[in-house]
Amino acid sequence: MDVRKINWFLILFTIIGIPFLYYLSENSGLLPGMLMNSTVGGIFNPPQKVVYDLNIRLENHLISRMKTYEVRGIEKTLEDAEFYREKLDIKNPVKENPTEYIIEDAEKRLIVSKNEGVIKYNRLRKNENVDAKISKEKAIEGVMEFIESLNLACHHQKSIIEDIPDQNMYHLRFVNTLEGILNYGYCTQANISYSGEILELQCYQLIYKSNETVSVKSIKEAYNELEKVPIDGENLIVDIRQAELVYTKSKDQNFLVEPAYRFFGEINQGGTFEYFIPAAYR
Repeated sequence: MDVRKINWFLILFTIIGIPFLYYLSENSGLLPGMLMNSTVGGIFNPPQKVVYDLNIRLENHLISRMKTYEVRGIEKTLEDAEFYREKLDIKNPVKENPTEYIIEDAEKRLIVSKNEGVIKYNRLRKNENVDAKISKEKAIEGVMEFIESLNLACHHQKSIIEDIPDQNMYHLRFVNTLEGILNYGYCTQANISYSGEILELQCYQLIYKSNETVSVKSIKEAYNELEKVPIDGENLIVDIRQAELVYTKSKDQNFLVEPAYRFFGEINQGGTFEYFIPAAYR
């Protein structure tokens, strides 16, 4: 072999090869990382079912600590149940079991919890004919008028209405606040038909008592947790358009309201997306 070629090879190796080997030794995670991103690595890491398209900035909030709240229902008596029976014009007498009062006839039913502060209404005989579709504004007004006719409180700062065309109705939620922060924990909810008939109502009559103060994680930490949550469906793209610090029911303890991050958006296959990630450090 030509000695000059050998010398040129040694010179090139000294200039290029040795610095490259040194770089790899100082960055030992580089090769595994390159493999994970290669076609071979993709075989062992199948694509996620859900892809999140983030269309907001994950800015850190100024709140680092928040209270949690215990929830207690306002007690209801037989006298209260009799009042509701008259307002709904139900002729049948009030039925009673250890936990509830039940008022019903062939067309409607109202169940009043004795101690948990929950009142549930159902329309049993529905009008299937839909001649006209009321507006969303009229739907909200109709539900509020029905609630007020029963002398029930529905203090709220935000109303959310969803159009459900395959059932010819709107679904509504009325969201109140705790210390100025929206509370999704116990929302008064209702379904109203396109013709303006109240189909279902679930109304809460509650007392909130502060429990403890907890540290709150950042919104970026919550989003990282959201990306790991298993979601049903294949090849879903979720367009995240809103993320806010709110209150919601505790996943671990009954009748406890805790801080959470609410992620809301739209799904490429139709419909909306809503998910709550607990915000308290535990």
